[in-house]
Amino acid sequence: MTKFTLPFFASHFASKVFEEPPEGLEGLLRTLLKNRFEFAKENAPLLRIVIQEMAFHPELQEKFQEVFLEEVFPKFEEALNQLKENGKLVEIPNASIIRMIISSVLGFLVTRFIIAPELNWDDDKEIDHTIDFIMHGLAQK
Repeated sequence: MTKFTLPFFASHFASKVFEEPPEGLEGLLRTLLKNRFEFAKENAPLLRIVIQEMAFHPELQEKFQEVFLEEVFPKFEEALNQLKENGKLVEIPNASIIRMIISSVLGFLVTRFIIAPELNWDDDKEIDHTIDFIMHGLAQK
């Protein structure tokens, strides 16, 4: 099932998040995070299963990697390059930036919908905090 649905979900995600050129990093992050938040909210049971299955099925890991590299990474990289060209993003490798963004977004979503969904969450504030963390880290401003 994942073999057939994963490319569709990835294409849909990439078209929604990267359809407009980003004006700034915050806008890109907000669009990405809200998109993934809604997806996780609607598909939490499926995500739980997929995460569990990925640990034991290398072919599933390979399919995720293949689809990400073909469907998502090029559009993500293009958006980051546009931000860099406009002086709105630091000059570090896009792969590193993408990894840092994905780590923060997935950390939030997995905690929110799988590890501790019963906590009293203020989703809008958590989204804001996640965006702020990605953009500024933890150092005092």
